[in-house]
Amino acid sequence: MTRFAKGQHEFVVVEAIGATAEAVWDLVGGFNNLPAFDPTSRWSILEAGGKDRRIGVTGGGEIVERLIHFDEAARTYSYIITELVGLKFPFENYYSTIVVREGATPRSCVVDWRGWADVRPDCTLDDVERELIGIYRGIADTLKRKFG
Repeated sequence: MTRFAKGQHEFVVVEAIGATAEAVWDLVGGFNNLPAFDPTSRWSILEAGGKDRRIGVTGGGEIVERLIHFDEAARTYSYIITELVGLKFPFENYYSTIVVREGATPRSCVVDWRGWADVRPDCTLDDVERELIGIYRGIADTLKRKFG
C-alpha cells in the first residue's frame, strides 16, 4: 500500500442538491469529470493508467491528483494532491473525500466534500480554510445550478 500524509485540519462543505444521488454521482463520480462541475478546472486528463488526473487550473498552472480509494456502490472516492505545477497553495499534505448520499426526499441528495490539510509555514489556517472552502463551495453552487 502506498503511504501518504494526511493533513491534520479538516475542511468540510455538505450541501443538499435537488437531484437524485444517482444523477449527481453520474457527474461527480467520474474521476476525470472535474471540469464539468468545478469552475476552477479548465481541463483534465487521466495519467498513470487512470490513477492520476492532471487538471489545468483557471488562471494557469496544473494540479496532479492521485485516486486512492473508489467505491461505486457507496458513491465515494478519495484522492491526494501529488504535484503542483506553477501553483502554490497555502496548504500541504492534502487528502480529500467526496461522498454523494441519498437525500431526505426521492429527488434529492447530499454532497459531502471534505479535505484534510496542513498549513504551510508561511500561511495561516484562515488562508487554507478560505482556499479550500471556497473551492468546495464553488463546486456545490455549480452542482445546485446544474441540477436546478
